[in-house]
Amino acid sequence: PIPCVPWQSQTSGQYQRRVHGRFFWLYIAICCYYCFNRVGLWYFTEQIDIVTHTVYKSCQLIVIREFPYSKRFCNHGRAWFSADAKVMFPDVHQRECHPFTCVVNSQSGEGYLLIKNYGDWSGYFTQVPASFIYMRTPPIKMSVEIPAKYTSVLVVASGTFITTVAGTVARAIALGEEETMSTQDITILWVDREPIMIALVCLRLLAEFTNTDFRIYCTTKQTKVSDHLDEIQIMSTVAANVELNSGELGQTNREEDVNKAMAKATMVDDGMDETPETVQDLLENVVEELPHIEIFSGRPPMEDIFDELRPDFVFCGAAPPVARQVLGLATERNIDYRTSSYL
Repeated sequence: PIPCVPWQSQTSGQYQRRVHGRFFWLYIAICCYYCFNRVGLWYFTEQIDIVTHTVYKSCQLIVIREFPYSKRFCNHGRAWFSADAKVMFPDVHQRECHPFTCVVNSQSGEGYLLIKNYGDWSGYFTQVPASFIYMRTPPIKMSVEIPAKYTSVLVVASGTFITTVAGTVARAIALGEEETMSTQDITILWVDREPIMIALVCLRLLAEFTNTDFRIYCTTKQTKVSDHLDEIQIMSTVAANVELNSGELGQTNREEDVNKAMAKATMVDDGMDETPETVQDLLENVVEELPHIEIFSGRPPMEDIFDELRPDFVFCGAAPPVARQVLGLATERNIDYRTSSYL
């Protein structure tokens, strides 16, 4: 065994050198990957100045005046489209990004983001009215397309999924002597149980969709206005370097108008005879000047809606109970449909 000792020692040393060399290059590769990843995240992350309308601890509607890449996406002639974007706000967490769906106006370049208090991150975010956010760019444009051959379309959404389905509006309008009309008769049915959030979204976002009909069903179990306004706090903020006034004569400040309308709608005055008593009355007052939006209370009667609208195509992005009912009716009546995953 004595002559074997030098050979064993030499073999062991060579093996150790090979192992050490492999781990050295593995360490170098990991360091390079980390450095390139950090540089890539820095290069593709953009700070965006925003306007926010916040219902304290409930939800926040973010208005992005110049949405990144809004003019560079292939929008197929649509005035609106939806896109997924990862958002980070350092006051909540300096490294944690969360994905949200935005709806973007391809004509004006404005984007809208609806964040609802669903968890820890969004819970903190809805308590801190932000003047800026960081966004990973470019955002991912959603490929939701309703073929032009369908003329009567029913779109069903629930919760914050309204920003996803709002991008499915028709891509062409018919010109005539009277008002311009969409070449597709699209009705968006939105179900949610937060009346204050519904009011905010109607005033600032859905008011822009004049060629689309909306049927909104508020499913809250607390139908009295006082049950929702006792602890409600409405806040609107804007980055100091964002110019809200357009400079055109007679052009009002839209963000301030929305804030005043929300403050007026959520103010309860016992001395006023016109103070709404129910959530239904409150929301009807909010959309009084928006004829394309209808407000209902309770769960939507899907069978009656299908009988009335007679859609030839259904797009559904809603909570599982609502989606099952909608898709069941579509299958039963041999109506083409498409779904989108619910988050």
